[in-house]
Amino acid sequence: MVISRSVLRRWSYQMPLLHKRGFKIEVAKDDQTPYVSFNSLDEIMSRSERTRFSEWMRGQTAILDGVFPWDLERFLAGRSIID
Repeated sequence: MVISRSVLRRWSYQMPLLHKRGFKIEVAKDDQTPYVSFNSLDEIMSRSERTRFSEWMRGQTAILDGVFPWDLERFLAGRSIID
């Protein structure tokens, strides 16, 4: 399955805080998993915000290249983790 650009755009607009902050949703080549890269987190977030996010994500699933966009959106919105 290949995720189209229109689907990526729709995801970006369904996650307004990600879009507003300038995070881009990328797609893993091997399994088409959407993610926000760790490099993007480092470029956009302050060091203290990145630390808070890392603590918030403790115990959560991530992929090698980054984090799931819905997790980052929840963090930016100040919502709790879903277990």
